Amino acid sequence: MSAVAVPAPPADLLAALGDVAVGLDPWTGRVGPRDLTAESRQELRLVLIGAMYEVFHAGRAEEKDLGRIVRERDVEDVLLGAVPHPTSPRRARVLRRDAHAAVVDFGDVRVEVPDHLLPAETPLGELAVLELPAARPALSHGFLLIDGPLGMTSGTTPLRRLYVHTPAPEAAADVWRVVLETLNDARVPYRSKTLSHRDGYPRRDSIVVYLPAEVSAVTDHVAEALRDHAGISPDTSAYAHRIAPGIAIADEPQDVRTQYRELSFGEHRSAVAVNALLRHAEDPDTPLADLFVEECLDARVDPADPAFNLT
Repeated sequence: MSAVAVPAPPADLLAALGDVAVGLDPWTGRVGPRDLTAESRQELRLVLIGAMYEVFHAGRAEEKDLGRIVRERDVEDVLLGAVPHPTSPRRARVLRRDAHAAVVDFGDVRVEVPDHLLPAETPLGELAVLELPAARPALSHGFLLIDGPLGMTSGTTPLRRLYVHTPAPEAAADVWRVVLETLNDARVPYRSKTLSHRDGYPRRDSIVVYLPAEVSAVTDHVAEALRDHAGISPDTSAYAHRIAPGIAIADEPQDVRTQYRELSFGEHRSAVAVNALLRHAEDPDTPLADLFVEECLDARVDPADPAFNLT
């Protein structure tokens, strides 16, 4: 009987993980130029995950004090100028209405909206489609978020992420315009956000697009539209799948374990990597590659290309 082939992690990612130092007595770590200390294994795990997210995913090697992140209206205005459509449809259940306003339930929040946004014939208790402003500036902390002109699918749909690395808000706005126009021309549902905190730049995920997985082929069209664009920086997340300089794709995590369900892609893959690194520090005779594969399988991640989930 032949042995089952064990998938090998990407060589470049494995080499980068091998450069991460983890000490157990005392609890210490080193990720890129960042030296880390902790009082316990759990604390070390958390600080390692944070550093791995910053260095491996976002591409911020040096620690940077970003201060208190607040809405920067001047940056938002620059980014809003790149959005090619004014509205996006959202379905809501009508709870109450009068001559001037209505209360509707979007499923996660109830809000009062002007009555003219509702179709006149929609009875109470029924669903209606409202054309709302596409931009939702306060929804994602530190980012300006917009929904596409066809809206976005439900939260149960498997998602594909598209990342674009830009160096500054002005460059991001120019790149974002191309991204959004390409998606609109393809007539696909999507949600997108762009970093609206100037001191947060540059960042490998300064532009993020969320797409239903079944329409993810459109990411190739976006990459082609951005070919040789001067506003893109070349590096991509160490965890994501690079499709062009500065452009990468990845799956939204599908980890069913309770403590991993709410993590973003970068946070999730950093947690998977740190679990393997800590186990290797405790058991150096077991190859890091084997431990990383085990952690990927437990997290429903493809060890051979950790950008993607196991199917």
